[in-house]
Amino acid sequence: MRIGRQVLTGALTLGLLTLASTLAVAAHGPEISHNTSFSYTLAESLADLAADPDSYEVDCGTFKVISTFDVTRNISTWDNREFRHIVYNGFYVNASDPSKTLPRNGDFERTTWFDANGDAIRQAQRGVQIWTVLDGRRVNLVTGIGVDENAAFTHHGLNEDQTVVCGPLS
Repeated sequence: MRIGRQVLTGALTLGLLTLASTLAVAAHGPEISHNTSFSYTLAESLADLAADPDSYEVDCGTFKVISTFDVTRNISTWDNREFRHIVYNGFYVNASDPSKTLPRNGDFERTTWFDANGDAIRQAQRGVQIWTVLDGRRVNLVTGIGVDENAAFTHHGLNEDQTVVCGPLS
């Protein structure tokens, strides 16, 4: 009977420890979770290009391509990392003739890790950072996984030359 009580006490203790550790992990969800939205308008993009001639997306030789977009971000933050799901819809725009546009969209995730001081030490992105529509079909321009760690960037995936938008925008 005494051994049975010890086994029962041990099993009960183990069960309580398992439950406590599970609750502690489950209780440590994100410290902050919120959505943010903003827009970058044609007027803002043209003003930025006027103020800084290097503020463009693509150089098509005879004209520059700028962009506009509406962005929605869902942000979750823990003590050592931040996760963002970013979705945006907008346009590539011929800066010389703003009536000429192409869709410029994206849907991706970005995670940033921080050290004990709160400084970013690593960032990873995955998903479709940029896609457009050419000849009636969706074309992914930048997709895959990108990792920025210790000032070294590595990209695994598609990184299409964005000058493919020059012809349709000319």
